[in-house]
Amino acid sequence: PRDGFNLCVLVGKVELVVDKSRVDGSRVLVAEVEVGDESGSVSLRARDEQIELLQRVSSDAGAIVLRNCTMELYQGKHLRLAVSKWGKMSVYPDGIDSTPSPPT
Repeated sequence: PRDGFNLCVLVGKVELVVDKSRVDGSRVLVAEVEVGDESGSVSLRARDEQIELLQRVSSDAGAIVLRNCTMELYQGKHLRLAVSKWGKMSVYPDGIDSTPSPPT
């Protein structure tokens, strides 16, 4: 499966990779975020308002809950997670019984 993952991960470095202005004056923000647990880490592609949340959690060395996230292969050899418009990203704990256990 490539989508529909529910994860609880620690947030590492947040690196802004795209900051562009559209013709209508709005901004497009994209960041690559290092997330993971004690067994390893993976890149998470974050957009717009997700970046602000991740920067806040990263500064607190906290965890986030990703619901219905997708996994993609980029450059033919790297895995990357993303939360689409159908997914949800929230700060752990989120008060939902089905939330995966937090990383240690």
